[in-house]
Amino acid sequence: RMGISTTHLANKNTSSEIVGIDVCNKNQNCRNLVVKNNIVGGCKHIGFLMPAVSCTESSTSYENNLVHSVEYGVFILKSNIVSGCQAFRNFKAYKTVRHGVLTYQGYRTIEVSNIETLD
Repeated sequence: RMGISTTHLANKNTSSEIVGIDVCNKNQNCRNLVVKNNIVGGCKHIGFLMPAVSCTESSTSYENNLVHSVEYGVFILKSNIVSGCQAFRNFKAYKTVRHGVLTYQGYRTIEVSNIETLD
């Protein structure tokens, strides 16, 4: 189960049992994702489940997102449409049981920046 699954999110507040916000999962061909001004709290496992973006893409495509009180704050998926360097930016996570940001999908290069994790 998930709270929201879409390719464009802005100014959403959500709470779900398993995944708070699931963006472009299951090998969808998603381009030009914009995820801004969202708060996720109290999900059982993952706050945000979403792909990395191209390192050359605007640094504001993911911006001002906050996750708290979850097991994993953000699980970064490897994008199936981006070749080469992938990036993940602009997230805050606190009160996570295991990890603020997690990925293990075999990136060749991933750049992570402007991430804040607490607790």
